[in-house]
Amino acid sequence: MTTLITLYFLFAVPAAGGPARGWAAAPRQDPRAAGRAQGRRRRREQVRALRSRARCSPLSSTWARPPPSAANGRAEPSASGKGELAALGTPPVVSCCVPRVLVPETGVGGSRFPDEGAMSARRALKAVLVDLSGTLHVEDSAVPGAQEALKRLRSAPVTVRFVTNTTKESKRDLLERLTGLGFDIAEHEIFTSLTAARNLLEQHQVRPLLLVDDKALPDFTGIGTDNPNAVVVGLAPEHFHYEMMNRAFRLILDGAPLIAIHKARYFKKKEGLCLGPGPFVTGLEYATDTKATVVGKPEKTFFLEALRGTDCAPEEAVMIGDDCRDDVGGAQQAGMRGILVRTGKYRPADEDKINPAPYLTCENFPEAVEHILKQML
Repeated sequence: MTTLITLYFLFAVPAAGGPARGWAAAPRQDPRAAGRAQGRRRRREQVRALRSRARCSPLSSTWARPPPSAANGRAEPSASGKGELAALGTPPVVSCCVPRVLVPETGVGGSRFPDEGAMSARRALKAVLVDLSGTLHVEDSAVPGAQEALKRLRSAPVTVRFVTNTTKESKRDLLERLTGLGFDIAEHEIFTSLTAARNLLEQHQVRPLLLVDDKALPDFTGIGTDNPNAVVVGLAPEHFHYEMMNRAFRLILDGAPLIAIHKARYFKKKEGLCLGPGPFVTGLEYATDTKATVVGKPEKTFFLEALRGTDCAPEEAVMIGDDCRDDVGGAQQAGMRGILVRTGKYRPADEDKINPAPYLTCENFPEAVEHILKQML
């Protein structure tokens, strides 16, 4: 009897705090898993503590760096020998919950420039850069009212310069076209991308394969082209055929630099928009896995060269043009203000394609001049 009672308690009665024998036993907890869980909880608590401290930490725009040594101007190495890492300093604690947002001043047309009421804080306007094709004229037709508007602009105490990416004709032919349309313009006032390209060729003393319109060749008089070791691409519809493009392709593969007079995507003719040299330059870049050197708009150096001799800083100048990227965007990246006109190659909503947006968008050149005379002088 005693044996039966003992067996009953061993197999039928559950042990204190545990399951009955013969049932599926509860899995035992691995002490290593418990340790890992505790570690995760500890790390979460540390992260919460760091975030809490960051909310109260001041924002810093630069990292603290140790002073350079007088001997070599570089940070002294740390005791551990990790001088380069020590020179970087320690980054500040920045709150991810309280970002510092730089809000630009907004002005006419939603640009980053201030409205007229704040213009007095800027330097006085000294120079106006004016695009030609699409802004003053479209081929042999002047923009209505542009001649009279230019006369009014010249009466103001500002220097006027004309900047263009045109590669369809030489500067002299372009001047004849403009004077024939009734514009009072001198040759020395025109700065073209052809001039910028010639300057680069002379500087590096290379012999170019010139993919430009035959009417533009006079601007390269004196530049040797035998046995070319460079490729220059402008607008050359008659030369953009397979044989010539393949010749340029092979020269670039052999190491010749690719020079783009500009990379405009399209331009305006009377019958509509037409392909510019940009797509052909991009094709050569893609095929040769190289990058072209661009000399015309929207390059910053082009705008700065156009201001040479005017005694004018970029922030004292404004650019007027019909190309949101090459005219306005390039000028504003160089530090100028940009006025976009809705003539020439302008397309609806072009002003939304660049950042910062144009300082101002006008219907045409006369309206832009009106704004300059009334609001910017």
